[in-house]
Amino acid sequence: MNVPLIRPEFLLTHEAGVRYVLRRAYAAWPEPDRSRLVYANVPRVQAFYTQGKVFWEAARKTKELSVRYLLCYTAAHNWGKVRILFADPHYPRRRSDLTHGLSLRSGRREAGELGGEVYVEPHGLFPLLAGEERSTLVGKRVTVRALFRAAFAHGFLHLPEEGDSPVREEEVCARDEDTLLRSLRADLLHLMATFVLANFARYEADRFFRLLDGSYDFFPLALEAYAELCTSHLPDLVFSREISSGLLPRELPAEVLYERT
Repeated sequence: MNVPLIRPEFLLTHEAGVRYVLRRAYAAWPEPDRSRLVYANVPRVQAFYTQGKVFWEAARKTKELSVRYLLCYTAAHNWGKVRILFADPHYPRRRSDLTHGLSLRSGRREAGELGGEVYVEPHGLFPLLAGEERSTLVGKRVTVRALFRAAFAHGFLHLPEEGDSPVREEEVCARDEDTLLRSLRADLLHLMATFVLANFARYEADRFFRLLDGSYDFFPLALEAYAELCTSHLPDLVFSREISSGLLPRELPAEVLYERT
């Protein structure tokens, strides 16, 4: 007999699925605290994940590139809250935990250039997601250009600058002097990249649209390809650690959700 399988994108939209994941995530907590924390956080995880899924599905449907990046980052931000709740059932512990944890400091306003730096704040979503790497990331800066090259290369895309041959991630990071990019996890790298692109699309739309007008032909192609990567694989990019650790199984027999644990 074929057993129905439930994939991660459906697992966290249903109460039974969220309860199953949280009981595994909070396995180190003794009873009755474990059951109490699971009960308290099931509706929160379900709401954050479902809202993120709504934004992601909207991003997949729209053809407007600036809107796609805004929706992708908003989805990733909501799913980031889910990931933090897996690790800390008492999130948020302070108001500052609700911020993005990143800030964008704009650079020169030349056409065809997304300049500036990204700064990792001491509090907020990004440093909380960094976990054990938080202490080495807080206070670090990275140029937007270097960030794009690393993010695009991670998706096996090419942002031309020197020569015509494709650049792989390890080659980009090997020659980049910024230790942040050399050590940044994939999930954090893409969260930072979508944060930057969403901010440019929202707050500096004139610069963003100048990149898409065809005058700088590599930017439209690269940004379109990266948006396609995000909209197609955003759950895998965001939840890569939880999937690889087995906390979020890729396929799960439906009957498991109703077993007592």
